[in-house]
Amino acid sequence: MEPTATDWAYLAGIIDGEGSVMLHQRVRNRRKRPDNQYPFRTGNAYQCFVTISNTDERMIDWIQDTFGGCSRCYRRREGNRKPQHQIAWQANDEVRWILGGTRPYLLT
Repeated sequence: MEPTATDWAYLAGIIDGEGSVMLHQRVRNRRKRPDNQYPFRTGNAYQCFVTISNTDERMIDWIQDTFGGCSRCYRRREGNRKPQHQIAWQANDEVRWILGGTRPYLLT
């Protein structure tokens, strides 16, 4: 089932308030060739992530049911903190789909 315009707008509001869009750079180290003659750089790799964190599991479940993504739950052992639920998209095609659908509605 394709998300409606209202679903996209709601997701954009959640990303604005509880989410983040990150571009992560992975610097690969220099390596030597098998013959140990010339070091060469393997280059940089970039990956974009969209994540949303919240303590309300129902919201994360709705987002996953509607838009997919990978969800997790983090539990802190200090104090009486609530478990934190997170959903993330990191595959390039998923990130493009999420950002493309929410772009007209994103404010920040």
